Amino acid sequence: MERRVVIIEFSIAVILSMLALYFLMAIFRRKSLLKIWKQCPGLGLFLGSITLSTAFNGLTSIEWILIAVGTIENAPHNTVLIISSAHLNILVALFHYGTTIVLFAHRIHCLLYPLKPTQVFNHVVHMIFGLFCLAASVVLTYALISRIDLRFNPVPEDMVHRQVVLVEFYIIIILSSTSLMLQIPIFRMKSLQTTWTQSPALSIFIGTITFLALQNFTLACQWILFGWEVIENVPENTIFLVVVAHVGLVFRHFHNCVTVALFAQRVFFVIFPMKPIRKFNYFVLAIMGAVFAVDSIGATYITAINTQTKGKPVPEGCFSFNCMSVNGPSVRAWSSTFTVILTSMIMILGTLLLFLLRRFRKTKLPMLERQGNKFALYVFYIRFFCETVPYCTDIILSNTIHINLGWYIGPYGALGNTTDFTIKTVVYFLICRQNTKVDAVKVITVVLKKNDYLYTMYVCFIHLKLEMLLLLTTNELAIVTLPTMLSSFVTFEPYCQTC
Repeated sequence: MERRVVIIEFSIAVILSMLALYFLMAIFRRKSLLKIWKQCPGLGLFLGSITLSTAFNGLTSIEWILIAVGTIENAPHNTVLIISSAHLNILVALFHYGTTIVLFAHRIHCLLYPLKPTQVFNHVVHMIFGLFCLAASVVLTYALISRIDLRFNPVPEDMVHRQVVLVEFYIIIILSSTSLMLQIPIFRMKSLQTTWTQSPALSIFIGTITFLALQNFTLACQWILFGWEVIENVPENTIFLVVVAHVGLVFRHFHNCVTVALFAQRVFFVIFPMKPIRKFNYFVLAIMGAVFAVDSIGATYITAINTQTKGKPVPEGCFSFNCMSVNGPSVRAWSSTFTVILTSMIMILGTLLLFLLRRFRKTKLPMLERQGNKFALYVFYIRFFCETVPYCTDIILSNTIHINLGWYIGPYGALGNTTDFTIKTVVYFLICRQNTKVDAVKVITVVLKKNDYLYTMYVCFIHLKLEMLLLLTTNELAIVTLPTMLSSFVTFEPYCQTC
């Protein structure tokens, strides 16, 4: 793979991570994560996952940039370092996907049963989600450890140009940092506890953005160090490289699960606007939590059994987890299966939500609900272009002409994901800022609900749009970082109106 292309992608991921962190800091300054959690636990978890993902994506991008420039040596003793960062990145991404599903489930429950309490539903969904995260982390970690081989270099040589990889990871770090910084004023304006009381799914969805930002930041930093040969490509660093990437994958899947829950909540509220949504929220969160548990456990187990600690963990010329030897056919098959399942669920629920909103467009809804539904549409479209389209393109190319995009243009996934959650954070931050100008005494209840649904639609738009767009590139970490940065931006704008 062209080294310069990889560096550019990871640099973009770093930039997006920094932007996402910036908006997240602004969000948390206006409303703390605890307050968002009280209002909407799902949204609180989602924002937290975005922050964590932003940080991990940025660090991972830095790591691969360092690998590209030779600071981190592609030697067996750096295998653990590289694998660990990749594994953590996967776990953080899985957690973020789960929070997204929880958030969508809560939104759909609110739409279907607007008058029903959501406390029981939230508890059920969160319980299932927690079990899923725990099981997934254990399985993925075990699978990773069992497959580590410290005898070989963790990254293949002569696959990419080092400068390209560094640039890509730098961008990931910047985007992840921006997302994390924005989440601080976001949570200060509206805490996750406050968001949880209003929409558990949305709270978890926002929390997952934080985790994704942290994870992408970590992953970018890890590979930047690897490119600079600070982290050597030795068997001892296999675990480190695999773990960070694997954690990112887990967090991305978690975020996808939460996205499904968020869309399900929106659909439920549209269909049953007068019914309470609490039980539905808990039900959806529980189901998506179970799905996430199976996904993360299976992925961890398969990764562990495929990890070899003999030789260099990274082949020569490789500067991302996609082209590492541990990322074999079984690992890719498991991850791809659940990615397709979660993406299909998001597409179905998002399309249903679009149909319902168009069908009932003349129905008078509170301002909060209208804005929330609009935000959900943005989330749907952005995710479609940022993650769905690129991922499907990669699958088609790999299965038809046996071309792996990650081998040619670098960590496109991380860059796209970072852009996704950064935009979400920025939008959420802008929402919180607008809410500060509204009379809280008169419209607090209406605006809170409206912003929840608007943010949900923004998240859907960001994920689907950037997923498809950036899968046409090559950086898996970039695909993770870009949507997260966009999520942070989306979060800031409409949702902070009530902060």
